[in-house]
Amino acid sequence: MIRRLRWRFIFSAMSALLLVMMTLLGTINGLVYWQNIDKIDGLIDLIATHEGRLPQNIHAADGKLRKELKLSAETPYETRYFTVRLNGEDRPYAVNLSNIAGTGSDRAKILARMALNSDKARGSLDHFRYRVIQEGKGKLLIFLDTQNEANFRREFIRNSLSVSIAAFFATFILVVLFSKRAVQPIIDNHNLQRRFISDAGHELKTPLSIISANVDILELTGGQSEWTESIHRQVDRMNSLIGELLKLSTMEDRAMRPRDYELQDLSQITEEIAQSFQPVAQHDKKALAIAIEPNVRILADGQSLANLVSVLVDNALKYSPQDSTVEIALHSHNRQGARLSVSNTCLNPPNVAELNRLFERFYRADPSRARQSGGFGIGLSMAKAIVQAHKGQVTADLQDDRITFTVLLP
Repeated sequence: MIRRLRWRFIFSAMSALLLVMMTLLGTINGLVYWQNIDKIDGLIDLIATHEGRLPQNIHAADGKLRKELKLSAETPYETRYFTVRLNGEDRPYAVNLSNIAGTGSDRAKILARMALNSDKARGSLDHFRYRVIQEGKGKLLIFLDTQNEANFRREFIRNSLSVSIAAFFATFILVVLFSKRAVQPIIDNHNLQRRFISDAGHELKTPLSIISANVDILELTGGQSEWTESIHRQVDRMNSLIGELLKLSTMEDRAMRPRDYELQDLSQITEEIAQSFQPVAQHDKKALAIAIEPNVRILADGQSLANLVSVLVDNALKYSPQDSTVEIALHSHNRQGARLSVSNTCLNPPNVAELNRLFERFYRADPSRARQSGGFGIGLSMAKAIVQAHKGQVTADLQDDRITFTVLLP
C-alpha cells in the first residue's frame, strides 16, 4: 500500500508538472508565432504604404512603427518580397521580383491567383505571407517570404521541447528521490496505527479471557442465566472484532511486501469454503447455489484466497433474509485469470451511490441490520485488501434488491 501511495504521489506530481509545462510551452510558442506574424504583417503594411516597395531609408518610416517592428538599417536588405499588380479583370500586368531570388514570374502569378481565389485580404501560402490591396480598379498583391521566421520558430520549438524534456526527467528523478520523504508522515502514521491495532488487540484479549473465565465460574456456582449468556455473547463479539482487526492489519502488511505466489486451485478452495458454510446456511434457513468451473488455477497466496471467499460468502449469508438463496459462481477469465461472484438478496438494499463505500473500513450501509447480524464493517475492506494485493479488481453491483460482489483476478 505504501509503495502504491508513493507512486501515486509521483504520478500526481509529474502529471501536474507536465500539465504546467505543456501550458507554458503552448503559451510561449503561441506568443512567438503571433509576434512573428504581427511583425511580418507590419512590414507588408509598410510596403503597401510606399506603393509596393520597402523604403531604402528605413529611418524615414514612422518612429513608433520602427520601434514596434524593430526595424534597422539592414531591414530593407534582409526582407525578401515580391509584388504582383492586377488590372480590373484580375489579370497580372506587372510582377516585381527585384527583392527576391528563387521565385520566378510564373510562380508569382500562380501564387497571386491562389491568393485571389482564397477571398482573404491576408493569409499565408507556402512560405509566403500575403496581403491583397485594392488600387483603383486593379489590385496590388504583396508577398513576403517568411522562410527565415518559420525556421526560427521551428528551432525555437525544438530547443524549448529539448529543454522541457530534460527538465521534466530531471524533476522526475528528484521527485522519485524525495518522494519517500514526502510520504514519510503517512508511513509513520500507518505504522503507528498498525502497532496500535496489534498492541490493543493483544492487550484486550487478556481481560476478555479473564471475564470469560469468571463467567464460567459464576455459571458453575450459580448456574446459567440470561446475564451470563449476554456476557458470553459480548465477549465472543469482542474477540471476533479483535480477530478481524488483526487479520486486516496482517493483510495490509502482506500487501505491502512482494511475495512469491504459487499456482492455486481456486475451484477447490471455493468449493471447500462454500461447503463449509452449508450448515450455517441451513441453520439460518437459507440456501447456497454453487456453480464452480473445475480446474480454475491462478498464481496466488492460498490462505488469502480462502479468506477472500470466506469473507464474501459470510457477508452474503449475514445480510440476506430467510428463505433466500446465496449464489456463488466461479469461472475462468481471460484465459489465465478467474472471475468469482457472490450474490444475495438484500432486505434493505444500499443506494447505488453507497456501493463503493461498502469496501471502506467500518462502513455499514444499514447499521441496525449490521448489529443484528454481528457485522463490524471490516470484512469487505479485508476482501478489497486481498484483491489489491493480487493486482485484481472487486466491484459491487445492484440489480433490484439483489447485490453481487464480483472479483476479477489475473
